[in-house]
Amino acid sequence: MPKWTAEQQAAIDARGCNLLVAAAAGSGKTAVLVERILQLIIKDGVDLDRLLVVTFTNAAAGEMRERIASALVKAIELSGDSEHLRRQLNLLTKASISTLHSFCIRIIRKYFHVIDLDPGFRIGDETECSLLKLEVIEDLFESEYGKAEDAFLGLVERFSDNRQDVALQELVLRLHSFIQSKPFPQEWLEERVQDFSMNIHQMEDSPWAKSLLSAIQMEIQGIIDLLQEALGLCQRPDGPAAYGDNILDDLRQMNALLMSAAKAGLQACSDVYKQIGFSRLNTCRKGEADEDLKDRVKDLRNQAKEAFKKLGGGSSILTKGLEQSVSQLNELYPYMQCLCELVLEFDLRFKAKKQEKGIIDFNDLEHYALDILQHEQVAEELQDAYDYVFIDEYQDSNLVQDTILGYIRGRDNMFMVGDVKQSIYRFRLADPSIFLDKYGSYKTGEEQLDRRIDLNRNFRSRPYILDGVNYLFEHLMSTQFGELEYDDKAALYPGLDDDHPIENQQIELHLVEKIVDEEEELDPDIEDLSDVEVEAAIAADRIQRLIGTEIYDAKKEEYRKIDYSDIVVLLRSTKMQAPVYQEVFTAKGIPVYADSNTGYFEAQEVKTIVALLKVIDNKLQDIPLLTVMRSPIGGFDADDMIRIRTKGKGRMFYQAVHEYMNQQEDGLTQRLKAFYKKLEDWQKAARYLPMEDFIWKLYSESGYFAYVSAMPGGAQRQANLQLLLERARQFQQTSIRGLFQFIRFIDSLQSNSGDMGVAKTLGENENVLIITSIHKSKGLEFPIVMVSGLGKRFNLKDTNESILFHKDLGLGPKYVNPETRQSCDTIAKTSMKQVIRLESLSEEMRILYVAMTRAKDRLILTGSVRDLSGTAGKWAKPISPYSLSRGLNYLDWIGPILMRHPDCSALRNLLDDDLDQPLWEHDSSWQVEFHGRGEVTAFHREEAKTRNEFLARLKNPEKTISEIIQKGKRKTAAVVDDYKETTEIRELKINEEDEVVKEAIRLREMIDERFSWDYPYGYAINIPSKMTVTEIRKLGSGNEPSVPSLINPSPSLRARPRFLEGSKRFSAAEKGTIVHFILQHLNLNKVVTKDDILLQIENMIKCELLTEEEAQAANMNQILGFLNSEIGHRIRNASRVHREVPFNLRKKAHELLDDLQPNEDTLLIQGVIDCFFEEEGEWILVDYKTDYVNSGEKLLLLKERYRIQMDLYSEALEQITGKPVKERILYLLSINQAVQMR
Repeated sequence: MPKWTAEQQAAIDARGCNLLVAAAAGSGKTAVLVERILQLIIKDGVDLDRLLVVTFTNAAAGEMRERIASALVKAIELSGDSEHLRRQLNLLTKASISTLHSFCIRIIRKYFHVIDLDPGFRIGDETECSLLKLEVIEDLFESEYGKAEDAFLGLVERFSDNRQDVALQELVLRLHSFIQSKPFPQEWLEERVQDFSMNIHQMEDSPWAKSLLSAIQMEIQGIIDLLQEALGLCQRPDGPAAYGDNILDDLRQMNALLMSAAKAGLQACSDVYKQIGFSRLNTCRKGEADEDLKDRVKDLRNQAKEAFKKLGGGSSILTKGLEQSVSQLNELYPYMQCLCELVLEFDLRFKAKKQEKGIIDFNDLEHYALDILQHEQVAEELQDAYDYVFIDEYQDSNLVQDTILGYIRGRDNMFMVGDVKQSIYRFRLADPSIFLDKYGSYKTGEEQLDRRIDLNRNFRSRPYILDGVNYLFEHLMSTQFGELEYDDKAALYPGLDDDHPIENQQIELHLVEKIVDEEEELDPDIEDLSDVEVEAAIAADRIQRLIGTEIYDAKKEEYRKIDYSDIVVLLRSTKMQAPVYQEVFTAKGIPVYADSNTGYFEAQEVKTIVALLKVIDNKLQDIPLLTVMRSPIGGFDADDMIRIRTKGKGRMFYQAVHEYMNQQEDGLTQRLKAFYKKLEDWQKAARYLPMEDFIWKLYSESGYFAYVSAMPGGAQRQANLQLLLERARQFQQTSIRGLFQFIRFIDSLQSNSGDMGVAKTLGENENVLIITSIHKSKGLEFPIVMVSGLGKRFNLKDTNESILFHKDLGLGPKYVNPETRQSCDTIAKTSMKQVIRLESLSEEMRILYVAMTRAKDRLILTGSVRDLSGTAGKWAKPISPYSLSRGLNYLDWIGPILMRHPDCSALRNLLDDDLDQPLWEHDSSWQVEFHGRGEVTAFHREEAKTRNEFLARLKNPEKTISEIIQKGKRKTAAVVDDYKETTEIRELKINEEDEVVKEAIRLREMIDERFSWDYPYGYAINIPSKMTVTEIRKLGSGNEPSVPSLINPSPSLRARPRFLEGSKRFSAAEKGTIVHFILQHLNLNKVVTKDDILLQIENMIKCELLTEEEAQAANMNQILGFLNSEIGHRIRNASRVHREVPFNLRKKAHELLDDLQPNEDTLLIQGVIDCFFEEEGEWILVDYKTDYVNSGEKLLLLKERYRIQMDLYSEALEQITGKPVKERILYLLSINQAVQMR
């Protein structure tokens, strides 16, 4: 039985209450949830089908079932044959353990009649629904333009781009998607639109004004902090005391403004703001104060003045008051009403379209289920069906989901578990405030109806990692900035004993300097590296140093070496950075797998097939057409493209192709016609074949699927094409059909999802390092975690939209004057920008928390910083929620906090002056290291240093040996053996009895023995692994060396383009090849006359087996003479004839190559037999040659030249077929004569 902590046991045993379990990272929340379920079954006798368990993902639901099943089996084994427990195993398959969407499906399928829904619905694919949305929005706008109402046209004028209304269409779609997170979307939207009709008095009490005042108070406090820092500098002994009065006056005014913002309201705050003025600094003469301190005070005051100007988001609200702000909102009221009507009309049309197709989407699941639960009878029935309700990952719920569960829960049967510090799905409209509200209202007492239990013991990470996380977040996360106070209740506490320590238990922070030291000389290639590449190279170096060190494996209960599979690199976003890290790691020899959702649509094989689909759908697309033609599917080269373009005058390449086909009669024309014939056939097939079958038809008929398997990374490429086939299968399940719609489907996948990521081919047990995003790592743990890219700027672009949406603040549009085209932020948008920015940064804070709490044994942080010394000065400034909220990246949070840690003196050493604030004593342990671009080549420098040391040893061996002996180290062999180099040790003219001399002699003998060693099979290094018959024949002719070189001859230069060559002249060897090709492909039954042969050659040209130039180069008289000769008649009358037959034959190398002693080495002989035919069970071998013969002497030379070739052909033929060769005939086409080779 596991040993539960007191808090875990309380969460398992608590009854008669609604229980919120705030389970910190690694606290065993899933184990507690499963144990509570098990105890309810065993001790309380509750049946499993009386429990509703809601999980965040299907994978989590599956894991939950497995854990419950395993626990039940163990319980049965311990308790004996329990009928109750066995029944629970049977109930497990139909138990309500699922995601909320799956639970909603069950509700809808059971109670569909309550809302008059067709029970034959299916769940629409996300991309299918996206395409339907596009159809609906286009139709909706078309009808609105037909009405031409002023409100709609005014909306278009204010919120569309200059040339098109796509921005407004996207705005409608975004707002429609946003309101789906509300239980009653229509009511919420209509209420929020009415906010634009409020007056000034209502504005003072509005959520916009209150949230803006809250943001202003934080900003004023930040200004006060700057002035307080300036005042401290003025009060130094050598400070500019004359400036003190000015600073004190500034502080008085800021405190008055802060008081008005906190108590009097926005209008009063505006009145005070207008009266504030910064006085001119008093005179501080030269020599009265330190000049550097004077400059720093001036700089701080200027920062305060600049922050004062931007107070309230830099809008005109404080300068011009509320009247103008309210006027702008009132002017926008009719247009917001129009926007609301558009969204609601879109919703009606979209639902009708889905009903027509018989589909519902995931938002429908929640809202239909909620509509059903509005019926009291149904809600009571479901309440009675479940004794207990469990919700996992409660921090990621939204208001709709919480409302649904609120209808089903009883008075005291709700169990909610989660950790708001790990709520990182706001972009999916998760609402952490739901958890936070309960966290604040639920009490910790045992007698409470709404009870909270905190699980804060971590059973994953080593204590030093928990200390570091606590140190960082207790100074970073607060209710003002972070939405939660990181106090003792939120902190992490060790749940594991540190009985098996590892070396260097410190959290590492590696800071990479972006700016290069001007005095540092770098390789030009290093200078060209991007900041991401440099940081990746530094990370790779740290990883390589980790490999081989030890960690403790709790499962094996032993120390073991670190493998690459123990390490994960976590990135905030993998889209741009992961490919760079993967490339750098691979170059460094680190096996790596990047789990990113990018790269799929950029894969060449996918681009080619998608281009083919687009060409089949519409041939008038130049880029897809050129892509396919240049691919192996088309088979056209650059010369072909140039010929087409130069001959065709059409602006489009498609037109140029057709002009070429109509005007030219050559081999290229025939190939183009064949290519377009294939496209036409595929176009016809696309009309009736299911898309999955159609794409497979393209794969098989084009041969492209087989082709990519032979390319580098063939398995991955085929997997990518299989994934496209899977997308076609997915498309086939939708209600839309046709090639054009499938292309839109793929385009939608690409635009909505960004990319799908390449097909996954990674095995479970492969020893590779993983690069993944922080979001994907949630719920996982790794021995070594490297969190990289911490210097990357936060993405806050969401606040730049023309209209912002917020769950509490409603709609925040910009104000646009359509006449002047001037725009500004309304008070609604200004308020929302502040709130959304803080909420987004709070989420970034939680993302950092998730990343750091994945580590079990080691935690390493890396980030790049521009101007490290200047940035350190900023980090040394006083810390407040306001200063932290101004951070641009994670390092702007980590740096200031570590600046005050006792271990991080390296950071403080970057400052010009000592840190004038106290350090924060803490048990955590940190190590900070700095890196520059020059360290990317550090391993090269280390190699050079080692090489120089070795050369120095060789130059003075006596000194080296003496040092070794004096140290008592007898490892002199390693001095030489570790470096595969040699030298002659000088003759030592000292006494032979001297120990150094003896050692030197021993070393010399060792070197001689090792470096004079001869490889016993040296003769074999020049024996090729294979040779062709032609190469062997050339060796026998005496024109080649007896043992051929293994170095391939340099390839000839690329020929000039054919269209520049004019008519081509063929060499004798090329003409011989053409004749052989024709003799291979002729139908021997139809070669009586010359015309018969010419007719067959014309067919070869049409089939693109020959070009016209090649056909003209062939000597028809020689071919006809051979076929009408005595041997030609024998061939035509033979029962079995074989032409151009390739073979492989293995022979002893010394039998073919001179100057070799008899040995067992063999080589592979490859050749092609021109012709052999069968007579009376024996073979007649024929080899025809085009060599020119003009004398008997030349004839004898030819016989000798080709004798070894004929011998090898005969031997191969007899070995392969088992039949003897009766005759060997060398046929000389130039003189029409057959020569018997005895």
